[in-house]
Amino acid sequence: MNVKAYHYLLFRIYMFYKDTMKEKNEFLRLLSTSIISSIIFCINLVSIYYIFVYLDLLIQLAPYLIVCIGIFFFFLNFNLFVKKKAFLKQNFKKDKKGGYAIIFLLALTTIIFITVANFNRAKIFAKRDAVETK
Repeated sequence: MNVKAYHYLLFRIYMFYKDTMKEKNEFLRLLSTSIISSIIFCINLVSIYYIFVYLDLLIQLAPYLIVCIGIFFFFLNFNLFVKKKAFLKQNFKKDKKGGYAIIFLLALTTIIFITVANFNRAKIFAKRDAVETK
């Protein structure tokens, strides 16, 4: 995802909180934008990571480390991208094509996350069954 596409995602999330949710507090709009975009990014990152775990290319980290990485990314995202409001200076417009792209991104993220989780769950249960039958 290039920076312009990421800025557009931030713009759409920000405008959702401004127009649809009618959030009047600027800081809360920026905070919400950072939280949602960080969650989307982290879900994609975790999905990619668990693909490598499934393929036995990486070892599985403790869940608290993954949460710590997510919190670190939130602060990084907020300070580098959201707080500066560079995404608002891009002259983006809300249009149907962009809205469909965001919906597609969210749907794709959800599908990939669930698929990877199911593969890993099946692998874990298969290992557990193999240990129990010995």
